[in-house]
Parts: sequence; C-alpha cells; structure tokens
Amino acid sequence: PNCEHVWVVKVEFRSLGVKGAPTKEKDKLPERHGVPAPTFPKLLPVEDLITLRAIVGFLGEKPQFGWWGTDFLGETGQKFLSITFPRTAFSAGVNSVTEAARRLHDSRIGKGRVYHLFRMPEMIEQLVHKRLADFEPSILMPSLKTKESALEKLQSMSDNSEGAGEGPVQLGTAKNILQLMSLKSIAKQYADAFENDKQALPYFTES
Repeated sequence: PNCEHVWVVKVEFRSLGVKGAPTKEKDKLPERHGVPAPTFPKLLPVEDLITLRAIVGFLGEKPQFGWWGTDFLGETGQKFLSITFPRTAFSAGVNSVTEAARRLHDSRIGKGRVYHLFRMPEMIEQLVHKRLADFEPSILMPSLKTKESALEKLQSMSDNSEGAGEGPVQLGTAKNILQLMSLKSIAKQYADAFENDKQALPYFTES
C-alpha cells in the first residue's frame, strides 16, 4: 500500500482464450509417489458468462419480468442506445442492465464476501469487461427478441439440478464460479424462477 507496487500473478487457462490449463490428457500433471495427479474441472469461457448475464439481464427488465425497471437490451432500448453508442450499443446495454441488476442482488444478498452473476470477483470482472468490448452480439440478439426466445436460450444453458428456491440461494464458493457446472446451475436457478413467477438470486460465498 505504501509503495503502490503491483505484483502481477498470471493465472492462465486455455478455456479463457489463453494458454496454460491442463485440459488435454497429455497436459495433465504426472502421478508422483503413487499419488494420482489432480484433475481440473472444466472452466467456462468468459463469452458464456457474458451470454448468461445478457439473457438474465434482458429477462429481468421491465417489459419482461420486471425485476429491475430498465429496458436496455430490448429492441427499443438498443435503438435508443445506438444513437449515443452507434458501435457499442450492445455492450452499453449489458453494462447498464448489469448495474441495475447488481443493485437488486446487492440489496437482497449483501456485498460483503459474496458474489453473484452481476458482481463477480475483480479478476473475472476485468476479463468480462475486456471480452465484452469485442463480443459479437449478432449471434445472441435473436434470443433477445422476445421473452419466450430468451427463456428458451436460458433453458438450453441449464442443467438438471434442483429447481429454484426463492430469494438468495447459495450455490457454492468463489472457487467454483468459473466452473462450467456453476454456470449451468446459475442458469437453472434463474430459468425456474422466471417460469414459476418467483425471484431466485443465486450467489457464491468468498470461502
């Protein structure tokens, strides 16, 4: 804190678009002294996290389920944003709806030592911010046409885990956030909540 020197610790994963994670058989660590080599859970691409954030953000907006009073990702909202942000209307919409959704989640879950879809650990938020600038929205926009198309997309990202609870629902700890199974569990919670007229807010604790 005094000298303000920054120590850079590089944590690199292939599934995040850079090299480093042992994802193939040949890349696994060797067994030593009879102890099996550790296995690594499948990590989710940051683009999948952006997609989930956009879909849930859209469904929570006022014209759909009204969890937050915005309309940034619908057709009308995107036309409005394109006036000010002609090249980045989609990323502006995602950032704006994220802020609205974050306020609701923080008010129900709290902000201390917890994380959720709209407030990830700082390292992940930096990755999301960087990738969002280059994210190609054309593939996702058809799913943001109607409430039904967005729900269908959300269901396709879900797993077969237990259905949604109500209010804050703890899914695990921060170390699980970048696992593919966590993304599927988050999607399942939101999908069931929207379809059953409930409000589920999945979150992860710091430890």
